[in-house]
Amino acid sequence: MVDLQEATSASSASSASQAVDPSYGAIDNSASKDTSTIYDILNVQPPTAGPLLLRRLTWRTHARLLPLLLFRDAARAKDFNVNLCVLWNKAIASLDSRSPAFEQERWTFDMLPWSRWILRTVPIGLFPRWLHANIELRTAYLDQAIDREIERIPAGINVRLVCLGGGYDTRSLRLLSKGSVQEAWDLDLPQVVDSKRLMLERLCHRRKKQVFLPQLWPVDLNDLDAVQSAFETIVGGDKPRQWHTIFVSEAVLMYLDEGVPIKLLKMCGGSIQKSKGSASLCFAERLENVPQDAKMGSGRRFLDQARWTMVDWLLKPGRACHLGVARR
Repeated sequence: MVDLQEATSASSASSASQAVDPSYGAIDNSASKDTSTIYDILNVQPPTAGPLLLRRLTWRTHARLLPLLLFRDAARAKDFNVNLCVLWNKAIASLDSRSPAFEQERWTFDMLPWSRWILRTVPIGLFPRWLHANIELRTAYLDQAIDREIERIPAGINVRLVCLGGGYDTRSLRLLSKGSVQEAWDLDLPQVVDSKRLMLERLCHRRKKQVFLPQLWPVDLNDLDAVQSAFETIVGGDKPRQWHTIFVSEAVLMYLDEGVPIKLLKMCGGSIQKSKGSASLCFAERLENVPQDAKMGSGRRFLDQARWTMVDWLLKPGRACHLGVARR
């Protein structure tokens, strides 16, 4: 089922806070903004207006249609319908040429099964924006933040992308194909990794040119010992050149066990310290024990405890309401 809290609050008031790093723009740190502010900042069209009852009906209908859309799809993972709803919503935005989440290469579209033809048959403008605008916000923010982090890395330093709970996201495909990163790793539950591997095989079959794929690592992020082992392999080893690692966390920390998110983020930074490299953390999350409408100070204190230095902070509607960038 689609997360109704995430979707419903797309029409509620949002606010933004000023970044420390001027490369992220000057945004008011104190004043509450109207609904359109976050959409203006990220150049995303706001959700279409509509009665709450109609919006809920749309989300529930989408969730109930999902089994039909995935009928006879060998890549479908059981009990992960939220991830798959997100994939379809990202696909809608990825086909909209007006969206900052638009994909010329159609990576997300080609991850979908046979039923993806529906998205090419129905004009994108006919899909109500309350269905996918909130997902589009966090996609646009993370894509822009990651690109800015890559741009500031000096020449001669390799870049590695590590997606915590990568789900069915295709960000790593885009960055690998552009040569923006030299390595990409997606960490997620074994069932999701197995499902994504089949989707990537299907995507490669549909392409006539070589596709550079991320490394998929099956792990439960609540199992910190297993995560530590993964980090030792990914970040450690014999690395002849200096590396900058970009950790990406999109709507995953809020589903982890109590107390795990801050330990996981500490572990991310600690792995970099051992390798003597540098790192960035780009996230779209609900940070643990941080109020939904928190100003930058609350988010900074959380990240300080995790031993990261915040450089950007924004608020968006929905459950994954904290957008930000931190560095190590």
